[in-house]
Amino acid sequence: MAEYSTLVIDFTTETEGDGCGDRLLEIVDSSYAIGKRIEFKAWALTASRLNNLSMQYGASRPLGMGYLRTIQNSSHEESISFEGTEQIQLTYPAYSIISAVAKTDIIKIDNEQTGSTFATRGSNIASKLIRKGGSCIGMREEGYVLSGTIKIKYYKARCYRRWYFTPRSAGDYYFYMMENNKILKTVKVTIPEGETLAGSKVDKIICVKDYVSLVVQEDAYIYIDGVMRGQTDEDGCLLVRNLEAGAHTIRITKSGYLDSDEDDLANDEFTV
Repeated sequence: MAEYSTLVIDFTTETEGDGCGDRLLEIVDSSYAIGKRIEFKAWALTASRLNNLSMQYGASRPLGMGYLRTIQNSSHEESISFEGTEQIQLTYPAYSIISAVAKTDIIKIDNEQTGSTFATRGSNIASKLIRKGGSCIGMREEGYVLSGTIKIKYYKARCYRRWYFTPRSAGDYYFYMMENNKILKTVKVTIPEGETLAGSKVDKIICVKDYVSLVVQEDAYIYIDGVMRGQTDEDGCLLVRNLEAGAHTIRITKSGYLDSDEDDLANDEFTV
């Protein structure tokens, strides 16, 4: 799983909600599987703030400039909880507040830790809140922190740039949000073992060893579903690309050995 669903692009820290920049990076769906496409969206209040952004996987694989889209007056509603804070990060950069209702009693606390009622449950408090820094909401009155939960509706950013990536194997993937060749944000996504999207294609590394000595076997031929896919390298391994998710048969041959489907070992099938 990725650690965050929304990240402030313009700040170096990676703590969710840290900073109130007007550009946010959204990981659209944080449930991951081998072969399932990962979608990233960089949101901003204006298209010009996205012009020079690009996304890169690893050290040398660019995902390109991405697809830029502008939408019209799209609203978003969410619940946010203040926990002794002056402001809180929204999921998207916000143009303006449409409505805000207290879901609980809201308490405001001054510098001397004295609490008083800011709003009662069910009351409309939109006029008491203000947008801060493009993607945060806080109270208009200065010098207080808030405690309580609010249901807020707002017009979100009209512009986003989108990138896609499809993982072909399990493991850790590092993505870099770039602007003019400078890294703005690093995102780590972990694809778990054993979770493969049905109908997808994945890459698998198959390694061959002697059953008794465990010595790696170079130049062994590997057949998947009856089709020869190549020979193992000096490390005894072969990268097999574009295997469909599901069950497969495997046969391994090498001079001086029985073919793998002629021995007594349970090594003739595997599942991805």
